[in-house]
Amino acid sequence: MLRGTSHLTLSGLTFAETNGGDNFHPEGVEGVGAMFAMPGWKYCGDAVLLVVAEDCRIEHNRFVNIGGNAVYLKGPSARNRICGNEISYVGACGVCLAGAEAKEAYPVFNEVVDNRIQHTGTMNMYSAGIFLGLSEGNVVGHNAIRHVPHHAINLGNTGRSRNIVEYNEIRYTCLETSDTGAINCWMEHDA
Repeated sequence: MLRGTSHLTLSGLTFAETNGGDNFHPEGVEGVGAMFAMPGWKYCGDAVLLVVAEDCRIEHNRFVNIGGNAVYLKGPSARNRICGNEISYVGACGVCLAGAEAKEAYPVFNEVVDNRIQHTGTMNMYSAGIFLGLSEGNVVGHNAIRHVPHHAINLGNTGRSRNIVEYNEIRYTCLETSDTGAINCWMEHDA
């Protein structure tokens, strides 16, 4: 976990063989809709977790055989770039951006671009290739997302979550569930 980090670059690394668990969001995260953490269940964890991070780069890495999420941005993380990564055979989500305990503390102005994401949700089929919970002003673009059990991109919508999704190549989604689409969005109850 990297907390309060700024101007850090992680590049050219391989992350592999991490632990898994039942929940793919930690308790207390806002804006994740029906995917909220179940009390008493184990959190799957993340290969890279950024909390309140600014201007960091996670680029040109390889995430393979991850038990939980590959990359998770939590809380008021801003202007980070997740780019050019290979993410495959991940137990939960490829990339997550989600708000923290306070509705005012959420990821803003981050970029998730040019990643190759495939075979996510190997342990939790209700996860996504890219999951945006409570977040705003983020760009999800030019990613190739393939072979996912649920949705490729999830947009948790709270009435403030204005994110840009553009030029992604999405193939072979909803392979294990039928209650979703390639790009999924819902409105939170208290928006």
